[in-house]
Amino acid sequence: LLRRRIVLHEANALPGFANKVGKALGGECFANFESVGRKWNAHVVGMPLRQEIIDYAKKISQSADDQPEERSRTSEVLVIGGSQGSMRINEAIWSALPKIGGEIRFRHAVGAGNLDRIPPIARRDGYEPIGFIEDMAEAYRSADLVISRAGAVTCAELLALGKRAILVPLGHGNGEQSFNAQELVEAGSAISVTDSKFDDDWLIENLPRALALQPRVSTKPRLDAVERMVASILASSLRGRRR
Repeated sequence: LLRRRIVLHEANALPGFANKVGKALGGECFANFESVGRKWNAHVVGMPLRQEIIDYAKKISQSADDQPEERSRTSEVLVIGGSQGSMRINEAIWSALPKIGGEIRFRHAVGAGNLDRIPPIARRDGYEPIGFIEDMAEAYRSADLVISRAGAVTCAELLALGKRAILVPLGHGNGEQSFNAQELVEAGSAISVTDSKFDDDWLIENLPRALALQPRVSTKPRLDAVERMVASILASSLRGRRR
């Protein structure tokens, strides 16, 4: 409207209203997911990720240990629910813990304000509740399975690191988290379950299946989203000046 150049990045698998408007106004489009790239004729660059995640993903993709390994008798499940935690996920985990064997350990980010809500029945060996995770790369490193919402950044991190996941999409906004989760389901790395169905019984029934998933770790994950966007923006700016 002000005759300013528009550049946009669509992080989700279902574009939001603001980016739809930007695209309609002729904005240059970048996308996280291939599906959006095809529909919008956008540059698929992936998601800008934290440097510690990028470093860990590079180590995985370059490592000779990248092939699936024989699973040890103990598995670790990382449970995250955003900075405030997710009470829906928390309560399902707490109810399920007494019924899950000690061979499965849980590291659970419950949210800083929820540590005093943990019921006594959930406090067992192999359960580590914490308020907030500062170093996500370190947390991912030991995780055999991640239980999480399906925000764009989390999904991009899981794909880059080749982690198994149970995704519980949050039904807010335009429902984009369900579409994000489906991208990982199609990649063979996740099981998606609606918020209303995710409870202790569902978790107990589906946990073995989730731990048996075989994610396809890309040998060339998209880890340079920022650099690619900057290069494209600069190149198109130079072309514009020459006209």
